[in-house]
Amino acid sequence: MALEGFATAQAAIRASDEEIASIVASTRARSELGFEDISDRLTSNRELHGLIFAASGNERLVDSIRKNMQYYFAHRFAQFVSREEAALFQKQHELIADAIAARDPREAELLARQHVKSTYLAFEKFYKLL
Repeated sequence: MALEGFATAQAAIRASDEEIASIVASTRARSELGFEDISDRLTSNRELHGLIFAASGNERLVDSIRKNMQYYFAHRFAQFVSREEAALFQKQHELIADAIAARDPREAELLARQHVKSTYLAFEKFYKLL
């Protein structure tokens, strides 16, 4: 939560207008995907987060996030995310994009932390089965 929150706050501060436009466009495009489009949702999720992290302007931070994500984000469990969880994740993405576009680093960080926690909690039920 700390790493992704910090990167998102930095994106709100450092992102170029073009990067913000890409983040907003990517977020909107995700809202057009159907719940059944698991592969597309996973790909677009990775791309959206990548855009946000890149906009932080801190490659070491991005590298740390990518290494850390392997410990809690499991693609094989993503297919078991409920419709409600998927809708929550999309709403969180929209709020994060709005905060970045508003150049509000505090809100962006808070929302990113909440999003990581929501993701972890959704996957936690599957980790307990391992």
